[in-house]
Amino acid sequence: MIQRRSTLALLAAAASTTLLSTVAGRPARATGNKPTIAVIGTGEVGSALGKRWAALGYQIVYGSRTPGGDRIKTLIRETGHGASAETNANAAAKADMAVLALPWVATENVIKGMGDLSGKILMDPINGLKVTNGRFEAPPGLETSSGEMIQEWAHGAHVVKAFNTLSREVMEDPAAASGPVTVSLAGDNAEAKARVGAIAADMGLVPLDVGAIYLARYLEGMARLRIAFRAKNKPAAIEFHLQSHQG
Repeated sequence: MIQRRSTLALLAAAASTTLLSTVAGRPARATGNKPTIAVIGTGEVGSALGKRWAALGYQIVYGSRTPGGDRIKTLIRETGHGASAETNANAAAKADMAVLALPWVATENVIKGMGDLSGKILMDPINGLKVTNGRFEAPPGLETSSGEMIQEWAHGAHVVKAFNTLSREVMEDPAAASGPVTVSLAGDNAEAKARVGAIAADMGLVPLDVGAIYLARYLEGMARLRIAFRAKNKPAAIEFHLQSHQG
């Protein structure tokens, strides 16, 4: 277990150095300057990421329709480290960046209720899914990807598709996998991807910038593959480790 953690840490550090060394010709923001993150959504994904990031020293503010509810109070207590909760709009306003840990069907309305998101980094781990006769497919009406649609709805924000191919177990502890795990990053803003990559590396994961936001549609396909495999072969699971190389 110790050896696996050490390997993960070394790989993550190497990957993040490559990814984050420069952004548009200037140094990327140091990982030591940890941002406040708004976690919009308090289900399994939002809870897992919020707790993990809080433990790593990020200030977490949960966004919820009912920030004063008993369930949210319990989540804040379990998260610790000064975590708090606000309405979605207030949480986003107080944070440097946000993760949209939402059901796909609710995403458009939530984004449009969050106010002006210009310049905000929005991490998108969403995987829209419809299961029909055992087939795991994109939901009706989603012809591109959630990442691309969110970029349209949140005009002026910097959307980064990230963390959508991970199981909750790996979000909570990368050592739950049998080796290094990649966080693929798709987005149109290089600095935004670098900052999200720094968070992934801090978690002990391996960030990989795969390109523009339209590539989110393929990352969401990878997630459906993982979900379908897990449904058929549980408790076995797929975790992705992608390697880039020259030549």
